Amino acid sequence: NTFSLVEVEGEKETQTQDDDRWGATFDWRRAWYPMALVDENLDPKRPNKLELLGEDLVAWMDGTGQWRVFEDHCPHRSVPLSEGRLEADGTL
Repeated sequence: NTFSLVEVEGEKETQTQDDDRWGATFDWRRAWYPMALVDENLDPKRPNKLELLGEDLVAWMDGTGQWRVFEDHCPHRSVPLSEGRLEADGTL
């Protein structure tokens, strides 16, 4: 592990980063992760609550049959999107 000092809005904060074996810094939030077994764990008829790296996420199948994943927080009502419903056109 390497440690770096980052200044955030005038305050100093210690930040840890993992180095890979070639010395490049790995950013855990910019990587791809498997979320769930689609056929076994996710219901295509409703929003599905997930968690990854301590973040609450919601997954749903849109109107084109594609799975979508988004932060599980409605910016308008401040409630979890996973408690919502899917419209006939696949919008959450």
